[in-house]
Amino acid sequence: MLTLILSRLKKSIPHQFIFASLIFLALPTSYAEEEVKIAFNNARTPYSIEKTENGIEVEIVREALQKAGYKLVPVFGSVERKESLYEQKMVDGIATVNKDSAIQANYSDVYVTFQNVAITLKSHNLSITGLKDLTGLKVSAFRGATHYLGDSFRRFAQSDPLYSEENQQLNQNRLLNEGKVDVIIADRAIFTYLNQVLGKSIFGAPLSPVVIYPIFPKTPYRVGFHDVALRDKFNAGLKKLDKEDIETIYARYQDVIRFTP
Repeated sequence: MLTLILSRLKKSIPHQFIFASLIFLALPTSYAEEEVKIAFNNARTPYSIEKTENGIEVEIVREALQKAGYKLVPVFGSVERKESLYEQKMVDGIATVNKDSAIQANYSDVYVTFQNVAITLKSHNLSITGLKDLTGLKVSAFRGATHYLGDSFRRFAQSDPLYSEENQQLNQNRLLNEGKVDVIIADRAIFTYLNQVLGKSIFGAPLSPVVIYPIFPKTPYRVGFHDVALRDKFNAGLKKLDKEDIETIYARYQDVIRFTP
């Protein structure tokens, strides 16, 4: 059929056009980008939001992969579920990890940074300038904090019988507001968002005033990949994101991460 069409058009259409048309018809009809599955935490608003499949870190990873010619397929789960998916090679990579995560992976460049802090109720009148001030206090941290907050924090956590970790970070906010712990350790933006959720859904009003102590350095996070070549392509795409691109992503969540003491 294609031969018949070309023979009828040959007399009136230049040979160059016929040749180009033949090549076009021979090409695949689908130009879908190759999909890359990355595991994200399912309870880390505003960084990753399972319901809408977006969030600050999801959007950064998505845009970096797009610039490398790939389509992101986010897969969400708990910390344990993320690691299981990665270890079973059911995903191509795992987000929000770094070289202290004890995960065998080809780590990307840093793509997002968290600011973990110590948070107390203002009414407790505590003064926290460093880890030494946490001794003797009931401290609740996010799951895996001992992997990410340095050796000094790990030694503190291992030696303090009052220390605990929560997989669902909303529980940290609840424990603090109810006075069941003295201090929680969390990323500032995550805490701010979850306090808004807790206040509206449970108490119907803003919660007790808190004091935030930035006693930890910022925590850089990377994506861990099985494949070195895919890691390198992600890094190349990440480098194509300029400061304005990143600021635009953060600006979409400004109302969520704004903190009012």
